[in-house]
Amino acid sequence: MWEFYVGKNHAEPIAIPASKSAVSGNHIKITVSDDKKTWILEDLNSTNGTYIRDDEGNFRQVYKCYITEKTIIR
Repeated sequence: MWEFYVGKNHAEPIAIPASKSAVSGNHIKITVSDDKKTWILEDLNSTNGTYIRDDEGNFRQVYKCYITEKTIIR
């Protein structure tokens, strides 16, 4: 299993510039299964929340959900 963190406090693998105020220091964690078939996004109690686009094109807030390579995250 691999874990990736996204936020202003993390430089690898995705760097978020400190000037991006909508992104928390520890914003999300993405966990990938060993077989790379299951990806889970988890909001880390970020200040502004984490949103994914649904099938109708609307963004909805999520706290923990499965994602795919087609998932659009905001």
